[in-house]
Amino acid sequence: MKSLKLLLFTAALSLPSYAQTVADFYEKALDAFKEEKIQDSYIYTKNALQQDPDHLPSKLLMGRILLMDGFIPDSIDEFEEALLGGADKNLVLPFLAQAYLLSGLYHKVVDLYTEPGLTEEVRLNLLLVSSEAKVRQGKIEDSIKLLESNLSKYANKASLYSTLASRYISVDDLSNAEAYLIKALTIGKQSPAILYTRGRLEEAKGNKAKALEIFEKVDQQDPDNPTYMRTLATTYAEMEEFDRANDIVAKIELQTPGDVQNKLLKARILALTNQQFEADKILQELTNEFSLLTEQQRNERIQLSLITGIVGYINKSYDLASTELARYLSERKPTVEIIGMLADSLLRLGYYKDAVKILEKHQDIILNNIEVAALTCELYIAINRSFKCEALVPKLDMRYPGHTDVTLIKTKLLMDRGQYTEAYDYLTSATTDSARLDVTKLKILLLANLGNFTDAYEQAGKLLDEDPDNIGYQVIYADIAVRLNRLDTATAYVNKIIKVDPKNVGALVTKARIQFAQEEPQPAIITLDSILQEDKRNVSALLLSAQIHASEREYEQAINQLLTAKELSNNSVKPRQLLVSVYREQRDWEGALAEINQLLSIRRLSTDYLIQKAEILISMNREKEARSQLGAVFGQWAEEPYKLSALSKLQMRANDYEGAEKSLLAAIEKVPNQPTFRLEYIDLLINQKALDKAKGEIKTFISLFGKTANSEMLEGDFAFAKGNRKAAFAHYLASSKLDGNFQRPILKMYQLVKEGQPLDAFLKHIHSLLANDGDNHLARHLLADTLFSNGQYAEAIEQYNMLLEVDDLPRKSYIYNNLAIIYKDRDVEQAIKYSDLALDLTPDSAAILDTKGWLLTLNGDYQQGLALLREAYTLNSSDPSTHYHIAYNLNATGKRDEAYTILSSNNTLTKDFTELEKAKALYQSLEDR
Repeated sequence: MKSLKLLLFTAALSLPSYAQTVADFYEKALDAFKEEKIQDSYIYTKNALQQDPDHLPSKLLMGRILLMDGFIPDSIDEFEEALLGGADKNLVLPFLAQAYLLSGLYHKVVDLYTEPGLTEEVRLNLLLVSSEAKVRQGKIEDSIKLLESNLSKYANKASLYSTLASRYISVDDLSNAEAYLIKALTIGKQSPAILYTRGRLEEAKGNKAKALEIFEKVDQQDPDNPTYMRTLATTYAEMEEFDRANDIVAKIELQTPGDVQNKLLKARILALTNQQFEADKILQELTNEFSLLTEQQRNERIQLSLITGIVGYINKSYDLASTELARYLSERKPTVEIIGMLADSLLRLGYYKDAVKILEKHQDIILNNIEVAALTCELYIAINRSFKCEALVPKLDMRYPGHTDVTLIKTKLLMDRGQYTEAYDYLTSATTDSARLDVTKLKILLLANLGNFTDAYEQAGKLLDEDPDNIGYQVIYADIAVRLNRLDTATAYVNKIIKVDPKNVGALVTKARIQFAQEEPQPAIITLDSILQEDKRNVSALLLSAQIHASEREYEQAINQLLTAKELSNNSVKPRQLLVSVYREQRDWEGALAEINQLLSIRRLSTDYLIQKAEILISMNREKEARSQLGAVFGQWAEEPYKLSALSKLQMRANDYEGAEKSLLAAIEKVPNQPTFRLEYIDLLINQKALDKAKGEIKTFISLFGKTANSEMLEGDFAFAKGNRKAAFAHYLASSKLDGNFQRPILKMYQLVKEGQPLDAFLKHIHSLLANDGDNHLARHLLADTLFSNGQYAEAIEQYNMLLEVDDLPRKSYIYNNLAIIYKDRDVEQAIKYSDLALDLTPDSAAILDTKGWLLTLNGDYQQGLALLREAYTLNSSDPSTHYHIAYNLNATGKRDEAYTILSSNNTLTKDFTELEKAKALYQSLEDR
């Protein structure tokens, strides 16, 4: 083995040059934070983040500092960015939940406890915070139901019983409150939280003096808790001890300057001490903070003439035109042309209701002009009043039989129902001899909606053939070229248009689309901003800009632009669809649900929207409502077996196994000889432990299709569900022998080998698979990992090296990481090289960071080793190996107290891992410190 001292230089070269500075700043920040030198900690943390803005431990610490200092929105930004960077949810969500709570973002809090991958302790913490959020939403009964529904999961958690006691105090049910409080005291020690609840109960019983005594004791035990401090201050104020109350309020103000509840308490004390003016000032300040301007007033006065209105319309000054033409119509008999100009102006301004009123008022006149009648129909469709257009169609058929405009109206009605295929077929058959370019344009739109951009591109070419110099047609052609990734063609046309008309909006939007497709989001945003500076109401620019901001995770900007677009095109589905997507990305389920409900009010029978609503409701744990939505989908898909199969999977997510079974049985009934549906049905039965029924279905399947890899796979699952691991292994082996490319059985066998099933049989089978197909990379990977896990390092190295020769093989970083671990005790220099290769490929993996940090620690490079181990812990705080490695490092550098805390606070010694005995020995030495 090579000298560890010799490797220090090599290890240093493997990290960025600023790592030492970042690590140094972070360690100083952490020490200052522990010593409650918050300002010093802030400065050190800021220095660390200036060196590396993505350093997750520093980002998390900065969030905690900002939260403590009352800079709540800034702390939220830090926590959310830490999550996006891959930080462990268990470290971030408890603080983020508190920040959301303090900001009144209750909808973001209520479902955090359902996040996957949480420890029991963190999940309970978030459950309690969720309960508090519901209280603040005015849903205290829901809060109680939530807590009581989780009693079986946390039967031995005093905090849950204490919180329930508190909730029942709030609804004046003191009997239940006392019962839950007694239960809390039986389970746990008298913590400040339980003691505080006791005080509230005494207060509710009217024992003010006793309550005050308890609240003072709570304050002594936990002197910096704002909730306890507020209650104590309120109690002092009610007992007219105003000086003592003011002292506490001032302390809270220093701790959390923007605390709304504290401002209200301060105003209350001022009012009680007859300082009404000062109290009113605070209340007025709060009123101003809570008042939001939600609408712009548009009350233009009608003052201008017909000529000015027509000139305004010709010059595309639709605001001016609508005002003047309406003024004219209020005094003179209308003509169909003036009605058309006024309605069109109002539409372009987004005043759909006003346009409808004008057209409905003069319906007899508009029927005299097919173009204005068509405009009327388009408006009805746009404002979700298609039935009114449908009522006009028979009258138009009678007046204009076979007229192409009537065909276009009927086509658009089909489009409004989402029947794009039927619309295209009807338009094509009804306009075979039409040379009208608006027919071609509608065909292009239909083809684009159907995703047939190749034919749309061909039709757009026909437009250009008719009028090569038409800029509008050039824009359409370029836009479709972008969708086909023909960026050079699109760019050529866009440049040609902009040269002639530098401010052409269509060309600029397409230019931005090209830039976005070329992965140049910032130039694209700059292009779109230039459009919006000229025309803030341009919906196309707003939508594309919002999409780009969302792709860059700039959600606030995206939402603002989409809300504007929605206001401008109130009945358009596109802004709402994008809002649903952004809200779901942010896990803002309330926002997503509100938008999907509006979409369903526009297209009530859309299965896409019904499914999205169901998925949102599932995420909100409102499974009963989700099942109802999926039931409506079943009604529409009852005759489509493949869709029923897809529906069953969603129904299982909603815990609607009865509905999933119904869907699969309906699919089987439609296509009885389709094995896939039967396999899915058997899989459902096994997962539901309906094993007798599953056994019968397996026999039926074998009688219909014979013994197949899939049937053997399910027999293996059946045996596993019965607890017969040996039989399960045998069936999985048989499945894989029938189909060597079937991945599921060898993955199942790999897991069973870990549980003690025959290693030799597994290795023999994997070798046989590789003998038949040397390119079976999954089999080779499982072989290498099995050899690695069983300490057969020489053979593992051979297999890993063969995998590394495969181009574009996924998860190569983990191969390098395992090789680093193998070489740790053989050749540390080589181990570090492998670790560097792993980090280059996956720099945000906790396991890989841990390996590199551990290697550096063993090399004696404690500072850089600790920096990487801290990052690993930030990404995954539950890995006991990382706990041990950090404690080992800290102990080696004399930070024995912190080393002890790492092992004790994370309950490391209660977990099973390869270094457990070493961790126990270290812990013992630290206990004797």
